[in-house]
Amino acid sequence: MLIPLVVMLLQTGSSYCGLPFYNGFYYDRVMNDKGDGNGEGKRCVGVLLMVETSQDAVFSLRGANVTLPCRYYYLPKLDAPRMIRIKWSKLKEDSTRDADVLVSSGLKHRSFGDFRGRTRLQRSAPHEVSLVIGDLRLRDAGKYRCEVIDGLEDESGTVDLELQGECYITHL
Repeated sequence: MLIPLVVMLLQTGSSYCGLPFYNGFYYDRVMNDKGDGNGEGKRCVGVLLMVETSQDAVFSLRGANVTLPCRYYYLPKLDAPRMIRIKWSKLKEDSTRDADVLVSSGLKHRSFGDFRGRTRLQRSAPHEVSLVIGDLRLRDAGKYRCEVIDGLEDESGTVDLELQGECYITHL
């Protein structure tokens, strides 16, 4: 029953905005009824995924807890929630590979390396995916990337974490 329906749709050219497949992310593309993109006819506007992080550095103390802010939203606003994946990583200055900190899909998450057992996502508001790091260590200072992944689309933002503290000088 399903196969004849798919064949019929392909033969008639039925699809969203004249394209054979629709994944929700046609970015402001103008299409006509033939789907040739010459700008005549209907307008096909997609969804834009946006990620916001703090422009200013976040300051904290060694041994304290800190929250690195990150939230996402869609333009235009969606009526139904989508299954997204969140990935936080720490950017390394001396290598090309970033260090994974936390990955989340739905309500499940996994922390990596030194961050295992010290990180979680703060979700106190809709679309908030801020990273909470506990028991801060000196090596935690640096730049972090918050990446929101929705299917084949992803957007990211960065947050700088700086540690403040006291310097003790001892005289021998």
